[in-house]
Amino acid sequence: MIEHITMIMLATGFFGAVTGIIGSWLLLEQKSLFADTIAHATFPGITLIFLITHNQSPIIFMAAALLGCLIAAFLTKSLKQNTTLKKDTVLGVILAASFGIGSMLLSKIQQLNIINSNLITKYFLGNAATIMQEDCLIIIIISLLSLLTTLIYKRQYCIIIFDSTFSKITQISRQYISKIMLVITTLTITTGLQIVGIILMSSLLINPAAAAYQWTKRLTNMMILAALFGFASTSTGIYISSKLYHVPPGPIIIIIATTITLLSILLSPQGILTTWYTDKVQKKELSYVQLLSRFLLFNEFKTDPFYAHDLITLKMIGKEIPTHKLLELEQHGFITTPKKNFWALTAKGLCLLKKQKDIHT
Repeated sequence: MIEHITMIMLATGFFGAVTGIIGSWLLLEQKSLFADTIAHATFPGITLIFLITHNQSPIIFMAAALLGCLIAAFLTKSLKQNTTLKKDTVLGVILAASFGIGSMLLSKIQQLNIINSNLITKYFLGNAATIMQEDCLIIIIISLLSLLTTLIYKRQYCIIIFDSTFSKITQISRQYISKIMLVITTLTITTGLQIVGIILMSSLLINPAAAAYQWTKRLTNMMILAALFGFASTSTGIYISSKLYHVPPGPIIIIIATTITLLSILLSPQGILTTWYTDKVQKKELSYVQLLSRFLLFNEFKTDPFYAHDLITLKMIGKEIPTHKLLELEQHGFITTPKKNFWALTAKGLCLLKKQKDIHT
């Protein structure tokens, strides 16, 4: 019999992997703010249904949250089409309005002293302790449906994102695919409310995808990496939360996901620290090349590139070579000193000169 915490870790880990894949689509289509707006739109839906029914069933909460998401999506489309407002402005207005209405309804619930009304707070930051076996089953089923749908429509979605002209020629309906992805996104968001909560759900969608984007530009690789990052963030966050009292899993999961993203931004092949280090190495290598090139000026390159030059001769060409620079070149194996005050290229130094010559030609 699988332990309860292990079951939760596996279910939420699988959910995290799926959110990473879906988040990759949202990131590539520049819909990160849309995901945040949709996530916050679940707030008034959940609080309103609880205020009306006093029912605490997860299914009812999910249905109300899904309805809130769809209303927010409809309002976004309507305002964008019928007003002069830009999309990000429309999304910002709806996000703020959703949070405001939800906060007002929550205050009303607290004033009425409804029994077990404090349980509704689990949908803000998530609460692993309240996830039951049937909840795990729901999470797995919806995650699996979302994953299968994403994989089925992967080719069409790729064409719409990367080649809109070809999508028109092949008569792929952008509106139809967008609706499919809207349904998948809303289902994913409503499913994840118990895990990371309303406020942090969008971060779970975007962080793994943003981290994966730093490591690769190939879509398939990006989806695989995002899935791995999402799985690691959720399963590890749930485990840590289970070991800490009164600490909801949502913040821990997002801290882990954000840490992975920040490390990716710093250490990926195009990362900040990697780029800085590469530039530093290249500049140092260029300075070595400028010094090593002096060794080829007084001899025939094809005859004897390893001829040992007198230090006085080397200093006559260009600026004086500091002794510590010669010692540094020798330490790296680029030059050697067969006898006192005489220096010669090594095979490694000659390779470096040829490498730089090939790069510039």
